[in-house]
Formats: sequence, C-alpha cells, structure tokens
Amino acid sequence: MRAIDYSKYSTAELCDVRANIDPSSPNYEALKNELSNRKDEINEMQEKAEADAFSLAENRVKIIGYFQIAAAIAILFYYLISIFDSTASVLSTMVALPVIVLNAIAGITAIRDKYSYYWLSILNQALQIPSIALGSIAATYSGLGGAYVYISWNTEFLFGVTASFSPGFSFQQYTGNLTTQSISIDILAVVFVGALITVSESKSTANKSRKIQRHPC
Repeated sequence: MRAIDYSKYSTAELCDVRANIDPSSPNYEALKNELSNRKDEINEMQEKAEADAFSLAENRVKIIGYFQIAAAIAILFYYLISIFDSTASVLSTMVALPVIVLNAIAGITAIRDKYSYYWLSILNQALQIPSIALGSIAATYSGLGGAYVYISWNTEFLFGVTASFSPGFSFQQYTGNLTTQSISIDILAVVFVGALITVSESKSTANKSRKIQRHPC
C-alpha cells in the first residue's frame, strides 16, 4: 500500500482524518507524526474556533440581556403611571417591584457575561412561557411581550398564534368561571430559555477544558 503524504493536507483535513481513521491503519503513525509536527498550528486553530464560538454565544446572550433591561424599564414606566393615576395597589406593588429587579439583574449579568448567573435569566424567561385563563383565574407574565401559540375552548376548541406587547404581570380572579378558557405558550421565551441553557453549558464546559491540556484535534 502506498503511504499517504499527510504534509500536503491542510490542518482541517488532518483533524478530519484523525476523527475517522482506524488506529490499525498502516497510515496511522504517519498521521500522528504530522499532527505532532503541527501541534502549535492546531492549537492556534482550536483557540480561534473557541474564541469565535464564545463571541457568538456572548452576542446571543447579550441580546437577551438588553431585552430584559428594556423590560425592566417598561414595567417600571407602567408601574409609575399606575401610581400617578391611583390604580396601583399593594398587590401590584408586591409583584411589580420584584419583577423589575429580576429583569434588571438578569439583564445586567447577561450583558456582562456572568455565565454563572445565567440561571437568573433562565428563571425570568421560564416564568414567561405559560399564560393561562382557567376556571376563574387569568394570569400572564411578560417582559416586553411575546409570540404565543394558544389553545382556547368555549363551545369548540381553537388553536392559533398571536403576538402582543404587554410588559408586566397580570393576575385576575373573577367571581365566576371565564367564558373562554385558554392556555398560551410564549415561543420567544422558550427559544430564549433554550439559548441560555445551551450557552451556559457550553461556556462552563469550555472554561473547564481550558484548565486541562489540549490534545491535537
């Protein structure tokens, strides 16, 4: 069998061969030698790939962070209006202030890339996923608004998609059952939670991997 000249391969091609070659192959040792010769080049390539991945992840989380800061400002604005027009209550205050603080802290930690505190953003977004109108209770929480998939029923079941701008938290209990019952899922909140969990896990893993010796490819 003719020996393969791995010196003509690009670094990316070498890494691809390394991932697929059988250790019993007669070319395995030649591949290992070429990988060893290009150790510095491979490490540099891996560092660049990690840096690019981190940069993309940070940008995604920062966008979510800015949304949360905007939500904190919007909810504070509506709360101040309710004070001025005398519609604010003890209950609305007890809900609004923690929500404002949660959005503000979650947004700041996301923007500043404090990945160990991403759980605040995950919690904040997870709370926004469901909205219900069941029995005599209607409850919804939204940062700025959302894009919802919903099921509602009265005399018949309806399935649909809607979007709204409705910062803040709403909880209402009526004396009788609501005419129309519904359950809504905020798709944007689901996407944000998924992104935050993925980025948090990848950044944690990457930070740990930096503490151990990097192996070629």
